[in-house]
Amino acid sequence: MRASTTFAAALLAACAQAAPVVESRQVIYGCYFNGQGIENQLVTVGHDIDVTGTDGKTYTLDCGTTSQQLVPGVFAKCTVNGKQPAGITGVDAANINCPVTADVAANCAAPAV
Repeated sequence: MRASTTFAAALLAACAQAAPVVESRQVIYGCYFNGQGIENQLVTVGHDIDVTGTDGKTYTLDCGTTSQQLVPGVFAKCTVNGKQPAGITGVDAANINCPVTADVAANCAAPAV
């Protein structure tokens, strides 16, 4: 009985040592905004910022997550002043490019002086 207990303990220890290490990989998705004087402005998902373009107008750039991928493999979406811009493209495996265009600018008011 003692021999079988020792054997079982040794077998259990050997299996425990051979167990694979589980690694988790957290991907932080983001959005790069370009246009109207805004160049490569990175906003990570879950954040928004206000940026003034060279035209003097303030743009609210927002990056969020989505279950419907606009670019394959990237779970990010973007808006400029609350509207999704046309022409969203992929930058890399974790980021998208979001154009800031004149048609979005037309909906923005210049900041009060």
